[in-house]
Amino acid sequence: MNRILCALAALVCTVFTAEAFDLVRDGHAKAAAVVGTNPALTTLTAAGELTNYVYQITGARMQISAAPVEGLNSVMLGVDYKAAKTDEICIRFRDKTTLELTGDLPRGTLYAV
Repeated sequence: MNRILCALAALVCTVFTAEAFDLVRDGHAKAAAVVGTNPALTTLTAAGELTNYVYQITGARMQISAAPVEGLNSVMLGVDYKAAKTDEICIRFRDKTTLELTGDLPRGTLYAV
């Protein structure tokens, strides 16, 4: 019982102290899709899918760039990732301004998006 209460307390503290990671706020893009230099075709496709769906949902256009853009959060696509299984995906925060969507290449990044 004590373990359950401790786990719930930790969860509540985490939820109430977490900062927002905005893709879009008030109709303006607050993040860029970052594909790195020489991205795989599937990484470029994933970036196109992500930015297209964000636009369809919010009306805001996210940039696709090779490097992080000053003043914007970064959605890193196709980051190096050692998958344990074929087509495995990985969605994780590197820090408070960087979200990684990646996975087993070539399709994992597209599946993560």
